[in-house]
Amino acid sequence: MEVVVTDTAGNISEPAMVKIMVTDVNENPLPESVTPPKTKKSSGSFGWLALLAAPLAFIRRRKVK
Repeated sequence: MEVVVTDTAGNISEPAMVKIMVTDVNENPLPESVTPPKTKKSSGSFGWLALLAAPLAFIRRRKVK
């Protein structure tokens, strides 16, 4: 590409050849996956016990009626 510059007084510069190279740069890279640290959870055991106890509570209520 040829470029010429004009200043406020109207002076024109000598033409200059300009070469423009474009490089594709990813400006928004994907974030690295972050795995949360494993922690011990006791709610799983409590949940299973509640599921096992629910039918027993229902049967017990039926006998009372």
